[in-house]
Amino acid sequence: MLEENATPQRAILRVSAQWGHYRVFVTEIVSAEREYRYYVLDNDLVVAGFDNAADPRAVELKFGKLAKQHYGECIPHLHRDDKAILELTAELRCADFIAWLEANLDRGETRPKFTD
Repeated sequence: MLEENATPQRAILRVSAQWGHYRVFVTEIVSAEREYRYYVLDNDLVVAGFDNAADPRAVELKFGKLAKQHYGECIPHLHRDDKAILELTAELRCADFIAWLEANLDRGETRPKFTD
């Protein structure tokens, strides 16, 4: 499924698809700054979720004691194991996410092959 929504101030693109038995969701929001959400779900469980939202846990992980000064900033990060694990990442593009899918998630596999 593809959904587009644009105004002069921002553009939103949402795509949902199947990857084997997984559901894949891609959201790109372009406004004053670029936001993204790339998620893989197994039923309703988050297997992997890459985004750059202003997640307080990501801000705290990146800035430690200085986090309060940075709340509201978009920080690239990865949610794993139904959001129980959060890791900082480099910023991703949709092509990077697709490459990650191809490298880490066989269409018949039950869990991705994370490399730490």
